[in-house]
Amino acid sequence: ISSVGINKFTKCLKKIKPDILFLMGDRFELLSIAQSAFFLDIPIAHIAGGESTFGSKDETVRNIITKFSFIHFVSNKLHQKKIIQLGENPKKVYNVGGLNVESILRTKVLDKNTLEKKLKFIFMKKNLLVTFHPETIDYNNSKRNFIQLIKALEKIKDILFIFTYPNADKKNNEIIKKINKFTRTYKNSVSFKSMGRIN
Repeated sequence: ISSVGINKFTKCLKKIKPDILFLMGDRFELLSIAQSAFFLDIPIAHIAGGESTFGSKDETVRNIITKFSFIHFVSNKLHQKKIIQLGENPKKVYNVGGLNVESILRTKVLDKNTLEKKLKFIFMKKNLLVTFHPETIDYNNSKRNFIQLIKALEKIKDILFIFTYPNADKKNNEIIKKINKFTRTYKNSVSFKSMGRIN
């Protein structure tokens, strides 16, 4: 998959010849374009470097993209310090705050009635949104943790459980199967592949 990405991104970048490439975050999909840009001498501006994700390969990917990058825009002083400790030029590491937080604050959310109609369910007095992303380093640990979570949820009454699917990491299908089994068994539960930003 990576080789296909590198090939296609290299062709695309050669064609459009950008002055700079902005990359955000840590997803493995970014490695191909970061590598292409690096070897084509296209400066990379990395957003959200220096952050940590426990139990995930994203941690390594993020640090690799940091090392490929020319300039860094981080969300706080701790992340700024971490990138500088990785050997990056302090003059090229800017603490710009949490861009996702700003985006969330600017999002116009739907009112409860509109959301119920759109998603085709009725909220209860108490509602719980459940999102579980498996660890990509130790899936067996994730599996145990998710089973414990489900056992705990089975004991709770009078709450609507709103599940969203895990991200596209390895073995996410096993978590999805367990979510679907739970929502078939417990009437006060629904699941969605993704709620989307507005919902």
